[in-house]
Amino acid sequence: NNKHKSNKNNSLIKKNKDDSSESLFPNKSLSNVNNLKSPSNSVIKLSSGILHSSDVERIQQNLQQRISEIESLQTQISSLETTRTTLENQLVKLTSHNDQLKIKLKKFKIMQKEQQQLKIRYDTALELIGEREEELEELKCDLQDVKQLFRTQVNELLSRIEELEKKNKIHNHYFINVTSYQKPLN
Repeated sequence: NNKHKSNKNNSLIKKNKDDSSESLFPNKSLSNVNNLKSPSNSVIKLSSGILHSSDVERIQQNLQQRISEIESLQTQISSLETTRTTLENQLVKLTSHNDQLKIKLKKFKIMQKEQQQLKIRYDTALELIGEREEELEELKCDLQDVKQLFRTQVNELLSRIEELEKKNKIHNHYFINVTSYQKPLN
Protein backbone atom coordinates (compact mmCIF):
# COMPACT_ATOMS: atom_id res chain seq x y z
CA ASN A 1 0.00 0.00 0.00
CA ASN A 2 2.82 2.39 0.87
CA LYS A 3 4.50 1.33 -2.29
CA HIS A 4 1.37 2.11 -4.20
CA LYS A 5 1.20 5.61 -2.58
CA SER A 6 4.84 6.15 -3.31
CA ASN A 7 4.33 5.21 -6.97
CA LYS A 8 1.30 7.48 -7.09
CA ASN A 9 3.27 10.37 -5.55
CA ASN A 10 6.19 9.71 -7.87
CA SER A 11 3.89 9.84 -10.87
CA LEU A 12 2.30 13.01 -9.52
CA ILE A 13 5.71 14.52 -8.90
CA LYS A 14 6.87 13.45 -12.32
CA LYS A 15 3.78 14.94 -13.91
CA ASN A 16 4.12 18.17 -11.94
CA LYS A 17 7.80 18.24 -12.64
CA ASP A 18 7.19 17.89 -16.36
CA ASP A 19 4.31 20.40 -16.46
CA SER A 20 5.30 23.06 -13.98
CA SER A 21 8.71 22.52 -12.52
CA GLU A 22 9.73 25.52 -14.49
CA SER A 23 7.26 27.60 -12.44
CA LEU A 24 8.89 26.74 -9.16
CA PHE A 25 12.16 28.38 -10.00
CA PRO A 26 12.72 32.05 -10.71
CA ASN A 27 14.58 31.52 -13.98
CA LYS A 28 11.81 29.40 -15.47
CA SER A 29 8.43 30.25 -17.04
CA LEU A 30 5.40 30.90 -14.77
CA SER A 31 2.92 28.87 -16.84
CA ASN A 32 0.76 25.98 -15.60
CA VAL A 33 0.42 27.32 -12.06
CA ASN A 34 -2.71 25.28 -11.40
CA ASN A 35 -0.79 22.00 -11.83
CA LEU A 36 1.08 22.72 -8.59
CA LYS A 37 -1.98 22.09 -6.47
CA SER A 38 -1.73 18.97 -4.41
CA PRO A 39 -3.85 17.38 -1.72
CA SER A 40 -3.38 18.99 1.68
CA ASN A 41 -0.62 17.64 3.84
CA SER A 42 0.86 15.78 0.90
CA VAL A 43 4.55 15.81 0.25
CA ILE A 44 6.09 16.41 -3.16
CA LYS A 45 9.55 15.08 -3.70
CA LEU A 46 11.72 17.04 -6.07
CA SER A 47 15.23 16.47 -7.22
CA SER A 48 16.34 19.33 -4.95
CA GLY A 49 14.47 18.07 -1.89
CA ILE A 50 11.03 17.58 -0.38
CA LEU A 51 8.31 20.21 -0.94
CA HIS A 52 5.33 20.27 1.40
CA SER A 53 1.89 21.48 0.38
CA SER A 54 2.34 24.58 2.55
CA ASP A 55 5.41 25.44 0.49
CA VAL A 56 3.40 24.96 -2.68
CA GLU A 57 0.69 27.26 -1.36
CA ARG A 58 3.30 29.84 -0.40
CA ILE A 59 4.82 29.60 -3.86
CA GLN A 60 1.36 29.94 -5.42
CA GLN A 61 0.66 33.01 -3.29
CA ASN A 62 4.00 34.52 -4.28
CA LEU A 63 3.24 33.68 -7.87
CA GLN A 64 -0.21 35.28 -7.68
CA GLN A 65 1.36 38.34 -6.08
CA ARG A 66 3.92 38.52 -8.89
CA ILE A 67 1.20 38.12 -11.49
CA SER A 68 -0.75 40.98 -9.86
CA GLU A 69 2.39 43.08 -9.84
CA ILE A 70 2.96 42.27 -13.52
CA GLU A 71 -0.63 43.21 -14.37
CA SER A 72 -0.25 46.45 -12.41
CA LEU A 73 3.02 47.19 -14.17
CA GLN A 74 1.42 46.42 -17.53
CA THR A 75 -1.38 48.85 -16.68
CA GLN A 76 1.22 51.46 -15.74
CA ILE A 77 3.11 50.78 -18.97
CA SER A 78 -0.08 51.21 -20.97
CA SER A 79 -0.87 54.44 -19.13
CA LEU A 80 2.68 55.71 -19.65
CA GLU A 81 2.51 54.83 -23.35
CA THR A 82 -0.73 56.78 -23.63
CA THR A 83 0.86 59.68 -21.79
CA ARG A 84 3.92 59.46 -24.05
CA THR A 85 1.73 59.51 -27.16
CA THR A 86 -0.16 62.52 -25.81
CA LEU A 87 3.09 64.29 -24.98
CA GLU A 88 4.51 63.47 -28.41
CA ASN A 89 1.41 65.00 -30.03
CA GLN A 90 1.72 68.06 -27.81
CA LEU A 91 5.41 68.31 -28.68
CA VAL A 92 4.57 68.23 -32.39
CA LYS A 93 1.93 70.95 -31.90
CA LEU A 94 4.23 73.07 -29.75
CA THR A 95 7.10 72.65 -32.21
CA SER A 96 4.83 73.76 -35.04
CA HIS A 97 3.58 76.68 -32.96
CA ASN A 98 7.17 77.57 -32.07
CA ASP A 99 8.12 77.56 -35.77
CA GLN A 100 5.18 79.85 -36.52
CA LEU A 101 6.25 82.18 -33.71
CA LYS A 102 9.81 82.25 -35.08
CA ILE A 103 8.45 83.28 -38.48
CA LYS A 104 6.29 85.96 -36.85
CA LEU A 105 9.29 87.16 -34.84
CA LYS A 106 11.35 87.53 -38.03
CA LYS A 107 8.51 89.45 -39.66
CA PHE A 108 8.18 91.60 -36.55
CA LYS A 109 11.91 92.41 -36.59
CA ILE A 110 11.69 93.34 -40.28
CA MET A 111 8.66 95.53 -39.60
CA GLN A 112 10.44 97.07 -36.62
CA LYS A 113 13.42 98.01 -38.83
CA GLU A 114 11.05 99.44 -41.45
CA GLN A 115 9.26 101.40 -38.74
CA GLN A 116 12.58 102.81 -37.51
CA GLN A 117 13.49 103.84 -41.06
CA LEU A 118 10.06 105.44 -41.50
CA LYS A 119 10.50 107.27 -38.20
CA ILE A 120 13.85 108.64 -39.38
CA ARG A 121 12.25 109.76 -42.65
CA TYR A 122 9.30 111.24 -40.76
CA ASP A 123 11.60 113.12 -38.37
CA THR A 124 13.63 114.43 -41.33
CA ALA A 125 10.44 115.49 -43.12
CA LEU A 126 9.20 117.25 -39.97
CA GLU A 127 12.50 119.07 -39.66
CA LEU A 128 12.34 120.17 -43.31
CA ILE A 129 8.72 121.26 -42.90
CA GLY A 130 9.72 123.23 -39.80
CA GLU A 131 12.50 124.93 -41.72
CA ARG A 132 10.12 125.71 -44.60
CA GLU A 133 7.57 127.14 -42.19
CA GLU A 134 10.23 129.37 -40.66
CA GLU A 135 11.24 130.53 -44.14
CA LEU A 136 7.59 131.11 -45.00
CA GLU A 137 7.09 133.16 -41.82
CA GLU A 138 10.18 135.20 -42.67
CA LEU A 139 8.88 135.71 -46.21
CA LYS A 140 5.49 136.77 -44.85
CA CYS A 141 7.18 139.28 -42.59
CA ASP A 142 9.31 140.52 -45.51
CA LEU A 143 6.17 140.79 -47.64
CA GLN A 144 4.45 142.81 -44.93
CA ASP A 145 7.48 145.07 -44.74
CA VAL A 146 7.51 145.44 -48.53
CA LYS A 147 3.77 146.17 -48.54
CA GLN A 148 4.22 148.76 -45.82
CA LEU A 149 7.15 150.29 -47.66
CA PHE A 150 5.17 150.29 -50.89
CA ARG A 151 2.22 151.98 -49.19
CA THR A 152 4.53 154.53 -47.67
CA GLN A 153 6.13 155.20 -51.05
CA VAL A 154 2.73 155.39 -52.75
CA ASN A 155 1.52 157.82 -50.11
CA GLU A 156 4.67 159.91 -50.49
CA LEU A 157 4.24 159.89 -54.25
CA LEU A 158 0.61 160.91 -53.94
CA SER A 159 1.60 163.70 -51.58
CA ARG A 160 4.24 164.91 -53.97
CA ILE A 161 1.84 164.70 -56.86
CA GLU A 162 -0.66 166.76 -54.94
CA GLU A 163 2.03 169.25 -54.05
CA LEU A 164 3.16 169.40 -57.61
CA GLU A 165 -0.38 169.84 -58.81
CA LYS A 166 -0.89 172.62 -56.34
CA LYS A 167 2.31 174.27 -57.44
CA ASN A 168 1.39 173.67 -61.00
CA LYS A 169 -2.04 175.25 -60.48
CA ILE A 170 -0.49 178.22 -58.85
CA HIS A 171 2.07 178.47 -61.57
CA ASN A 172 -0.54 177.97 -64.27
CA HIS A 173 -2.79 180.47 -62.68
CA TYR A 174 -0.01 182.97 -62.45
CA PHE A 175 1.05 182.23 -65.99
CA ILE A 176 -2.46 182.67 -67.27
CA ASN A 177 -2.79 185.95 -65.43
CA VAL A 178 0.48 187.27 -66.69
CA THR A 179 -0.24 186.40 -70.27
CA SER A 180 -3.66 187.87 -70.18
CA TYR A 181 -2.28 191.29 -69.16
CA GLN A 182 0.27 191.34 -71.83
CA LYS A 183 -0.48 193.40 -74.88
CA PRO A 184 0.05 192.14 -78.30
CA LEU A 185 2.94 193.62 -80.20
CA ASN A 186 1.82 195.15 -83.41
